[in-house]
Amino acid sequence: MKSWLRPLRAPGFEEMVNLSGVVRSIFHITIFAFALLSLNMILGDFDNSSLSVLILLGLSLFFYVILRLGHHRLAGSGLLAAISIVMFYNFLIDGGLHDNGMVIFPVLILFAGLLLGKRAVVAMTLFILAEVTALYTLTVRGVISPYGGVTGVNLQDLITVVILILVAGVLIWLTLNLMEKNIIKIVESEERVKQSYDQTINGWGKALELFDRETEGHSLRVTALTLEAARRLAIQAEDLEHIRRGTLLHDIGKMGVPDDILNKPGPLTAEERDEIELHPWHTYRLLKNIPHIVKALEIPFCHHERWDGSGYPRKLKGEEIPLSARIFSIVDNWDALTSDRPYRKAWSHEKVIEYLRAQSSHMFDPGLVELVIDVIHEQGSAGMQKP
Repeated sequence: MKSWLRPLRAPGFEEMVNLSGVVRSIFHITIFAFALLSLNMILGDFDNSSLSVLILLGLSLFFYVILRLGHHRLAGSGLLAAISIVMFYNFLIDGGLHDNGMVIFPVLILFAGLLLGKRAVVAMTLFILAEVTALYTLTVRGVISPYGGVTGVNLQDLITVVILILVAGVLIWLTLNLMEKNIIKIVESEERVKQSYDQTINGWGKALELFDRETEGHSLRVTALTLEAARRLAIQAEDLEHIRRGTLLHDIGKMGVPDDILNKPGPLTAEERDEIELHPWHTYRLLKNIPHIVKALEIPFCHHERWDGSGYPRKLKGEEIPLSARIFSIVDNWDALTSDRPYRKAWSHEKVIEYLRAQSSHMFDPGLVELVIDVIHEQGSAGMQKP
């Protein structure tokens, strides 16, 4: 399906924090690493370490299935716990404090931090220190004998491992803390930018009413009705904000149309009509480079398109017209026809409703006309009648 926005779309903003994406990436790396280690060990000497890696590969695949079902926290936490338990068991029966697998501990701390936040870094570091201390104690007391007792262990070994784990934990905590602060600053800065845009949009809306006294209050009325109709269609909150901005700015392009044409009391000439039909392009050129308003352009750029393809500026047809613009077109025509204009008096409410129904499938989306009429009736009875 053709989209009016595709050739105009600005690059969107990626989510700054995507936890499910982080967990998915970790799973891909983990499964790949365990698969390579398993293959290497199977082709070489098969021992207890090989068995541990195979077990971890199987558990990684099991929790990956859980991840694919949408439970990324459960999958990540399960994998983290599985690696911790299996690796500790491997250290007990294999190399103890001198096992090469100890390099996995900083990775586990980082994984915990990415998955559950800074507090998990502290908890995981303490848990690993407890495991290391247990390994040392069991070895010293002779409960376990790594490498058949060939490799000795002393307090200096324990202190060295503890220092390395603590350094890794502190560095990871500091890194995550810095990232968190920077993300908060970015979010706050973007929120201030959005607020600035909204204040600017509201100011433009007021300027439009000063510019065109004949439509005073028009933007606020059509905004309220359009948003209510959109809510009934279960449109998401983020899109509702774009709709609000678009309705407030829907006629800003008319500031590029000469006053004598806008306020002409009689019929327009063909040349004057062409001038009027340029105002969506004026709006587009004015707003296209403002990132937070690109999506809101759907309404000001497309609300004069018609369901049967006879509208302007691009002759879009049917569902090629954005949904928000299809809703707004009905609301905008209702408000315009029930308002006095230099070239005609306001129509009665009943006459306008009859007109909207008659234009279903021609000007308007036939699936939306009755919905908007219901909203108009309910909002009017709730005290939102035009002054």
